[in-house]
Amino acid sequence: MKSRAGEVKLQRSLRSARLQRATRTHRPTTQPLEPPANQVTVMCHYCGYEPPIAKIPADGRCPKCRGCSWERFVIPRRIFPISG
Repeated sequence: MKSRAGEVKLQRSLRSARLQRATRTHRPTTQPLEPPANQVTVMCHYCGYEPPIAKIPADGRCPKCRGCSWERFVIPRRIFPISG
């Protein structure tokens, strides 16, 4: 006849083994998608000028009208690519 302590020990070891199997991290087998370039663009609030690179100039002024108010926009895109 088995002792009660032996049964409890066996149950704990089985429970911990199941937990370890359930919490294993699975490594992705494919390369992650590259983030799309230039998701955000900036535009001068006064004249609508958009710099070629989506960054506000270092002095904070628009080179076209010398305004200092900029608006940021997120370029809409699909989350998942369309599969053909």
